[in-house]
Amino acid sequence: MSTRSLIGLKNNEGLTYVYCHFDGYLDGVGVTLVENYDTEDKVNALIEKGDMSSLGDSIDTCDFYEDDCGASTIPDCEDIKDRYYKCGQNCWADYVYYFEDGKWYYSVESGKFINNEFICNPAEWKLVVEGLNEKN
Repeated sequence: MSTRSLIGLKNNEGLTYVYCHFDGYLDGVGVTLVENYDTEDKVNALIEKGDMSSLGDSIDTCDFYEDDCGASTIPDCEDIKDRYYKCGQNCWADYVYYFEDGKWYYSVESGKFINNEFICNPAEWKLVVEGLNEKN
């Protein structure tokens, strides 16, 4: 079973992101991002490679999809983080991550079906390192 996630980079132009199929939980993708993708240049290089099956400790060890059509971008706007969170829900992502100003943030998908309609809660963004500390 997979734990899907989105991995994004927020800058002045918008939020560019890719999909990651496996190990999206904090102890998986979250730890890997914090420990290995700690600069905007590294994150940008990762995202330029496109969607992936799994995230590795380096770009060379990631399992990227060969038929990928590239990263997606949400142009900068007032509600950009809410829009990004909804993109995660649209692809059934359990975790949504983004890098901004040298820090990784995440939100956990939270919602439920009511009368056959999926109702989502608003995103609650936390620092990945804080989420990891809460778990320990």
